[in-house]
Amino acid sequence: MAEMKDKPVHFVHYEGCKDDTLEYNRRQYEDMFDLFAEGCDKRHFIIDRPHVGESVWAKLYKQYDGSYVFDLERDFIIAYPDVHAQTLQFFIFDTATNMLDREAKRKEGYSYNQTDIVQKQLELDLYVRAAEKSSLNTRIIWLDGSFDEAYEIILQKIKDFAV
Repeated sequence: MAEMKDKPVHFVHYEGCKDDTLEYNRRQYEDMFDLFAEGCDKRHFIIDRPHVGESVWAKLYKQYDGSYVFDLERDFIIAYPDVHAQTLQFFIFDTATNMLDREAKRKEGYSYNQTDIVQKQLELDLYVRAAEKSSLNTRIIWLDGSFDEAYEIILQKIKDFAV
């Protein structure tokens, strides 16, 4: 990722828990956008499953509406248009079946139900809709069972975005 060697790159994974409250998560994602805005001059961030995931998980598992994250996005874009111009968000999607297979092989997965294809498809559908709803600069990549091609696709999209 030579394109990003001008500054340190930080990989950050966001993961909540079932007991997170709306108030806590709202503060966390407000802070995340502040972190981007305050830190982008000195570093790059690669973030795994941040605020858009909250919109999906809140709806399915936390019994509250997570769409507030899109208001946070809009506030970020208005307050920091220069930072937004440098922000690129990727979503890597695969079929629900391939996702369940991969999670089973790795003995991990973040769904509360890791074997139900109907539930996995619902999660996937909600993620796709949330990605499409996002106001950030977004690129969606569909896999065909393998992450092998994703790396090159992402590098090319970063190069295209930087031009």
